[in-house]
Amino acid sequence: MTHPIIKLLLPWTLIIGGLITTYYLISQRGSNINEDLLTRSQAIQEQSQQRLKQTEKQQALAQTEAKHLEQEKIIKQRLSEEFENAFLKQYTPPVGCENWENDSHMVRCTNHQIKAKQEFKQEFIEKRGLPKDTFDHPQISFTD
Repeated sequence: MTHPIIKLLLPWTLIIGGLITTYYLISQRGSNINEDLLTRSQAIQEQSQQRLKQTEKQQALAQTEAKHLEQEKIIKQRLSEEFENAFLKQYTPPVGCENWENDSHMVRCTNHQIKAKQEFKQEFIEKRGLPKDTFDHPQISFTD
């Protein structure tokens, strides 16, 4: 025969033991969830930092490219001005082209200047070793 107190204590011991086991399992599961959340949070933070670094690199590259383009524009402008000044110093218009007599005369004088300028441009480019497309932009040409 079992003692009546043991009969009473046994179910309570089992209940308390079950509760303790359940609490332990739940706390372990919560701990695992917290670890997962922490790991995911760190991964997201690393991705964000990588994207930020990538964006900063792209911005720095864009700024460098913009500076380069601006410098190139300034150089081309100076070179164009140098070319124009050099051409005007050496160009002598044909006799009678100082004052145009009519539209046809104006066209002949203008075409002469354009042709002379194109020839001078080729010499200017060759003497300085510049790319052939240095002054590429549409030329206006008048016809007789």
